[in-house]
Amino acid sequence: MIKKSIYFVMLVLVIHIFVFSTLVNAKTKDKDKDKDKENFTLSYSSFGSELPIIIKLNISENGECIYKASGFEDDNKNKVYKYTLSKKEFKKLKNTLITKGKFFNLPSKYEPAESKMDQGTVKLTISYNGKIYSIGGYGAYNYEPYIPAFKAIEKLNKKIIESPKKVEIIDYTLEKLYIHYETKKPNSPIVTKFTISRKGYCLYETTNPNDEKQNKIVEYLLSKEDLNRIAKKFINDFKFFKVPKSQITNENCTSKMYIHYGWDYNEIFVNSEDDKRYIDLFLYMKETIKSIEEMANKPVNPNEKENFYLKYEVKGSEYPIELEFTINENGMCSYVKSVGGYADSPSSHEDIKYQLSEKNYKRLVDSIINKSQFFKLPLTMPKDHPAREMMDASTIHVLVSYKGKVHSIGGYNSDDYEKYKDIYAIINEYIALRKDN
Repeated sequence: MIKKSIYFVMLVLVIHIFVFSTLVNAKTKDKDKDKDKENFTLSYSSFGSELPIIIKLNISENGECIYKASGFEDDNKNKVYKYTLSKKEFKKLKNTLITKGKFFNLPSKYEPAESKMDQGTVKLTISYNGKIYSIGGYGAYNYEPYIPAFKAIEKLNKKIIESPKKVEIIDYTLEKLYIHYETKKPNSPIVTKFTISRKGYCLYETTNPNDEKQNKIVEYLLSKEDLNRIAKKFINDFKFFKVPKSQITNENCTSKMYIHYGWDYNEIFVNSEDDKRYIDLFLYMKETIKSIEEMANKPVNPNEKENFYLKYEVKGSEYPIELEFTINENGMCSYVKSVGGYADSPSSHEDIKYQLSEKNYKRLVDSIINKSQFFKLPLTMPKDHPAREMMDASTIHVLVSYKGKVHSIGGYNSDDYEKYKDIYAIINEYIALRKDN
């Protein structure tokens, strides 16, 4: 009886030990799996000096790569590709950068010994197990401690481009895009204009110099998907850049349409939109305008979320500078500034993201929407404003979307326009916060 009791106790003990060891092993395996993930993400950008070529590569923690290239004269090189690294490729990349390359021990600042012209500006940021670190600068790919890291990225980019496994993503927001339509009815002073810009901003204007009551302005911000759909229809389906030009000139036409995308440009001038060569193009344009006008005029739901979005753009005239600053509905700011080589100054590129505190975000929205009365500001300066006569000034635009409403302001040398000064000051105050991040 005693022996049986001892055997029973031993059996129970063995079972407990087995269960315990199984749980420990399971937890160890889970840890190993988590270790395999390692929360690795990578962001790379390259900005050319002599040519405005921009190359970006982003890798997520599951090994998915998004490669983007723009600014090439050869449109076949301006592409967006998606590529997923195999476990072996992903492990090798991490080993090259983190273990062998000792990425987190590389110098954080790079000052070139001498300023050479026509070099690109590169930046590489890696997030790994809770640590974030960046390297880069003007011509930094030639800096000896950085060479192995940038060579590894260059090699990966080449592999993605040449791989049959890559998937091309159609993205017309990648290049400069401008779609313009204008028409004037015979024997009528009324002029209708419609434009779509690269970022999806639409402006539909009807003007009558003899009767201002008939003037109409409709603004709308297309989603990226809708913009790509419309651009694809014009560029791919209608093959707009291969459409033959008409013999009619700009001076004596009643309707015109032109599209500028990347390095491509074409224009059409007609006296009748029923011209068989172009009738489908003009019909689709009218359908697009009607659809956008309907969406823009939808009544605003008072219970709708704020969905605040702000974009501030600056483009230099004499000095080759481009700046884009955005704030989304979560208070996330993105600051991208590209400066081309000029005189004895090298090119540079900044790409910074930072989060506004809830207090600062609410103050910003209140300042833009309520205090500055943004949606009541004029689209642009009066034509006779003296600021338009200034030479070598910058062109500035601000776009705000809020609760379904969209409005854009700005123009050449518009920071000298008294009605815009407050709004520009507010935005620059929030741009300055990037220095604290």
